[in-house]
Amino acid sequence: METCDVVVIGAGAAGLYCAGLLGQQGRQVVVLDHARRIGEKIRISGGGRCNFTNLNGADPARYLCTDPRFVRYALKEHPPERFIARVRHAGIGFHEKHLGQLFCNDSSQQIIDMLLADCRRGGVQIRHPVTVTGMQRLVVRESQEPEESRLADRPSATGAPPVPGIRALQDTDAGQAPRFEIRTTAGVLRARSLVIATGGLSIPAIGASDFAWQLATEWGLQTIAPRPGLVPLTMTSSAWQPFAALSGVALPVDVSVTVSPPGRAKTRKPQSVRFGEDLLFTHRGLSGPASLQISSYWRTGQPLWLNLLPGIERAGEWLVDLKHGRLAASPLSEGKRGDGQPHRQQLGTILSTLLPGRLARAWLAGAATLSGTQWPPQLAAALQGLREDMRLTDLPDARLRELGQALNAWPLVPAGTEGYRKAEVTVGGLATAELDPTTMMARRIPGCYWIGEAVAVTGWLGGYNFQWAWASAWVAARALGNH
Repeated sequence: METCDVVVIGAGAAGLYCAGLLGQQGRQVVVLDHARRIGEKIRISGGGRCNFTNLNGADPARYLCTDPRFVRYALKEHPPERFIARVRHAGIGFHEKHLGQLFCNDSSQQIIDMLLADCRRGGVQIRHPVTVTGMQRLVVRESQEPEESRLADRPSATGAPPVPGIRALQDTDAGQAPRFEIRTTAGVLRARSLVIATGGLSIPAIGASDFAWQLATEWGLQTIAPRPGLVPLTMTSSAWQPFAALSGVALPVDVSVTVSPPGRAKTRKPQSVRFGEDLLFTHRGLSGPASLQISSYWRTGQPLWLNLLPGIERAGEWLVDLKHGRLAASPLSEGKRGDGQPHRQQLGTILSTLLPGRLARAWLAGAATLSGTQWPPQLAAALQGLREDMRLTDLPDARLRELGQALNAWPLVPAGTEGYRKAEVTVGGLATAELDPTTMMARRIPGCYWIGEAVAVTGWLGGYNFQWAWASAWVAARALGNH
């Protein structure tokens, strides 16, 4: 039976990086992956140019997990600068695009080639397409007779092969004995250590599976139920129809949602998570960076709050001041629209100067109907009956204040998301409480390491999830190398 030091299951970003590091430390490493073409998620990322990290990627606040402290160690030990140095050493040109996001100048394939070159340098064997058909944890017993306890095999939720249980064997050389037996379509392997790097459920078209989640469940480890993250949101209400016609309209917004932070229920106080990004209207709902970012925090039934005028902090007072001519300068005071006297201009003209014209008209006509139940009754009533042809001078100050308040806080309740087929990441996975953050090893299963998206850590949009892949892989590789 073939044996090796480490078996890495999953040839994605985290798996390949970890394997290359281990191989170059002299470890005998075998990587297994079921895909015919490995690294596919790297290949399609960043529009084909791979947003491989973010200059702000060491900030733990930009990662979603049940214990925000968990990610600190890995991000501190392997900050973005470490991977950037590796990219530079490989001669890969890159640039900063937006908000610290780093992209390859040419192609995502350069990152894949770099990772594969590191694996070759370390003598790593990469076997694919190879399917893991069964796996057992070998446990050393003190008794002379081997004991056996096998968890019931059962198919995964996606129809993947069942993940089997644990076989306890006596071994006279516990120090170097293999602790895991992996059965595959290409044969059986035994390894001293095992690294789970199979990612999550996002983008099943390129081979995503629930292998890691099923394995954790079968082995009795705590998991966080998976759900799509960094994903477009859908709206199905009939009242959304006027806004569905805005497909392709984009604008900068502030979007927020209320979340319950980790901790004891009695001491938790709801907090608001906010992102200032571009929002894109689609025929099915909302997309663009703002929607993707907030989707990782949003839960079914919750309202999102959109500030359509993020550059005007108190839009109600701004409209009142505009009406009374108290603004020395404004987007409307240059006389390019209407008659050059902002306070006499029509409401539709004013809003079309502040917002994309199609959105301004649709919002004025349909926002009250769509979101009325989420606003206070007085505010919802104030929006009813507003027309494009009304002038500021026709409206009382109180009504203008309520209009501005609504523009600064437009509540929308999505029906759902576009699901894993369009999600960039999976929120959830193995609970961080199961892992030692300084090694990424499962506390209850010595020798079993979990890295990347298989762990319940989700980064923001913009290279953070790759940064987590590199950092968690590096910590695991260092721990395994020390052993």
